[in-house]
Amino acid sequence: MITVSPRNPVDQDAAVLVGSSSGAQYVASRPGSSGMHFRIGFWRSVSGIFTVCLCAFILNIGYVLGYTTGLLAILERNLHCSSTVIGIIFSCLFIGLIGGYLVVIFFTPQNKPRWLCGSLILTGTFIIFSGVAASVQRIPQPVSGLKAPVILCDESFLSINRSLDPQRTQLGSLALTDNDVLYLLAAFLSITGFMAALPFTIVLTKLHTDFQGRKHLITCTVLGPFFGLLFAALGSIASHIGRFVLGFLFPGIIVFIIGLTIGVLTKSSLVGVMSPLDDRIPGINISIKNTARTLAVIIKKWTFSGLVAIFLLDTFLTVGYLFILPRYLQIQFDVPPFVSSLAAASFFVLPVTCGALGISYGARYLQSSVTHSRMISVACVGVSCLGFLIFVFLGCGTKEFDHKLQRVIEQERPLIITNICNKKCDCFRSETFFRPVCHEGTDVTYASPCLAGCMRMGPRSNLYEHCHCVENKGRTDQLPANSTMVKEGFCSRNCRVAYSSFTFLMFLFHLLVGFPPYNILTQFRR
Repeated sequence: MITVSPRNPVDQDAAVLVGSSSGAQYVASRPGSSGMHFRIGFWRSVSGIFTVCLCAFILNIGYVLGYTTGLLAILERNLHCSSTVIGIIFSCLFIGLIGGYLVVIFFTPQNKPRWLCGSLILTGTFIIFSGVAASVQRIPQPVSGLKAPVILCDESFLSINRSLDPQRTQLGSLALTDNDVLYLLAAFLSITGFMAALPFTIVLTKLHTDFQGRKHLITCTVLGPFFGLLFAALGSIASHIGRFVLGFLFPGIIVFIIGLTIGVLTKSSLVGVMSPLDDRIPGINISIKNTARTLAVIIKKWTFSGLVAIFLLDTFLTVGYLFILPRYLQIQFDVPPFVSSLAAASFFVLPVTCGALGISYGARYLQSSVTHSRMISVACVGVSCLGFLIFVFLGCGTKEFDHKLQRVIEQERPLIITNICNKKCDCFRSETFFRPVCHEGTDVTYASPCLAGCMRMGPRSNLYEHCHCVENKGRTDQLPANSTMVKEGFCSRNCRVAYSSFTFLMFLFHLLVGFPPYNILTQFRR
């Protein structure tokens, strides 16, 4: 609770509040008085500022993390953006997020429930707009320019998108150019990030004041990445662009409904809890002058500043780790995006919450000292770091091509894979001949449908029929009567045992990762 305690009771204007937390007060006199005076709870108040701010920042980034993971696949599949363009687009989201976060710190609204429900409604609305903007159909180009043509044995060029009429777009879609779509998406993402910073920061400022609230604070901080990756899993459950977009419109709809519910229940306990006395973030005065004075005092304490800098660095490293982890699971263990995002949320993010809450209840039950708690934290950090060695030892083997069945011949081209069964197919009449296909019966990967001796396209766009090289294995020049079917893509590796072991061990090690954050957020405030 924020309390103003002037040094001189007669002169009510002689003191300016800078921060208060858990009954602690800090009194700074105006010019003409004896100067700054600190009470015992000042550093509790200052640590409360950074605890709330950093946890709010982690929560927002975590929530947006899964949202951007799903959006990344949309940009790659529908708009075919390069990595540079995707990075620029995503930067708009974080710029808006930081902008809204700063607005909350320096200009905290006076009516928190109203701002909370309004910001939630707007956040959900612009999340939906961003998903729709990412799924807008581009103005189609000629068929030959949409995708590299599929070269088949003794066939002319065939395109997977041959059914698309280049003179018209799909029914009900907007005809926009690539630049228009990207500009629209960048604008929506920046506004989404700005509005997303408001509700979480407002909620977290109330949850830091007591012991029970600190546990809720840790839970909220970790649930941000958890639900973000869960939304990404919903968004990547299907490859079809319509289902894909529909999958991660759910977070926008859910946030919108929550904000609308809070706005309707204006007489609920939420309004009573968030009273006007708690309108300011603890430790922050709306006056820019007093805020700068407080920050100047903090900077002079190099140990405190160093700890905050390390905490910030750890935060960004964690965010990068969570962003890369689903893609790593896809590449290393051949799991679909839905499974990788769901595994990252369930086996890597959720255990951190369980570990933090477990050590909080355990320390409270055993009544361990501060020194003992810190020793436990150091031990947990050391053991959890050893867990990352499984990235070296656990994994699948490399993808094997048909080295035994196809032979490499050095000619004018640097590398050509030919065989007796496909030497008459003229598979190298195009520079873009590489399109791996898999024969699931023998787990053999071929460099292209043509090199597999495929004569026809199958009933679906990713299947090819009459693939003679699969049957004759290069032992005769005569094509066999019976033919087989191959599927586009590399052959999946049998990694179930390695994948199960990997997720189980990472669950245990991430459970230990959750122990130190609780001690940091509690012992640091003592």
